[in-house]
Amino acid sequence: MYNGQGNKSKAVEYYNESLSLARETGNKLYEVKSLIALAIALIGNNTDEAVDLLRKSLALSTQMDDKLHTLYAYREMRIAEKLRGNIAESLNYAEKEIALSEIIQNENEKNEVALEKAHLHSYKMEIELESLKEKEKLHQLELAKKNSEIESSGQARIISELELDKK
Repeated sequence: MYNGQGNKSKAVEYYNESLSLARETGNKLYEVKSLIALAIALIGNNTDEAVDLLRKSLALSTQMDDKLHTLYAYREMRIAEKLRGNIAESLNYAEKEIALSEIIQNENEKNEVALEKAHLHSYKMEIELESLKEKEKLHQLELAKKNSEIESSGQARIISELELDKK
């Protein structure tokens, strides 16, 4: 909130507190998030410290295999290095950012395909289940018909025996 209002010093203070809490609890994800947020607040005022924080967040997010936060860190490293005048480094991070974006996009597409396959398989199973239910109903009807035929033939036999006895 303070960062959005332009009160960078208050924002940095609260981001530092957030980082301390994340480290105390041992939550690596929140530590990465805090490092990136703190670095964003520092870029422009203390860009060197921001770069150090972003390097730490890159190391942690890479260690955790957290591609999304690695991507955020690359983006901010690109911006910070450009502000520091390191155009080659900025370009390097831009290339890493693009490559990782493509990897994330490909993974998302694969996940969507897998999800659609699962939906299709589920739908297919539902149709098969309905088909089996219909077949079961048909078999029940055929069984009832056969039982009725057996009962009718039994009654016909009894009638025939009674007629024979009568004659």
